Amino acid sequence: MNSKELTDLRERLSESDHALFQGLDDSETERFFSYLFSVPKKPDSVPSLRSQAIALYDPFCDRRVYPIGIMRQSAPYSFCNHGCSYCYGRNYLHQFGRSATVKKGFRRAFYRSWEAMKSLNLPPRHLSMASSTDVFQEKLEKEHRHTLYMLQRLREYRDLFSSICILTKNPGMLLDDPAYVAAVKNLGLEVQVSIAFWRDEMGRRLEPGAPVVS
Repeated sequence: MNSKELTDLRERLSESDHALFQGLDDSETERFFSYLFSVPKKPDSVPSLRSQAIALYDPFCDRRVYPIGIMRQSAPYSFCNHGCSYCYGRNYLHQFGRSATVKKGFRRAFYRSWEAMKSLNLPPRHLSMASSTDVFQEKLEKEHRHTLYMLQRLREYRDLFSSICILTKNPGMLLDDPAYVAAVKNLGLEVQVSIAFWRDEMGRRLEPGAPVVS
């Protein structure tokens, strides 16, 4: 697809989606658009976000009002087993059911996204792990080790990301297994720990599947 065709497709985006590309030059805009949006099958249809294992971090806000730019997010699991009563994700992830699940074909999809990012020579951006789940779901991660796989691959392609952050309620998994320690060593990884309560009894009541604070 040539530059004019890409420009015509971008013109169909909403004003909020247009704000994604503020501050980028024409070349960067074309490359990010090619990665993020699919070409509609019907003429004059609006391009939609591609399904990518390394996807756009989309906070469901008007980017004209909150111009956070382009960031990425990735996670091998859908939903969460922490059972937090205050979880905002329950409002829009109900289609996944009440239990966390493994995304089918995640490792293959993750590799494909990586290859696409490299081939398009995308400028590095922040990577969040993750916005709507905990990548250290104890039972799932011990069985599948997909998060460990992600961390190991990140060591190979660290230059694709300006920064990397894990948001979790279970940071102990990083320390319990030497494989995780080796994967994150010198990676420049930031770990943010979500602590909603300082008393264990409150945590057990309102986030019964999460490790207690103590």
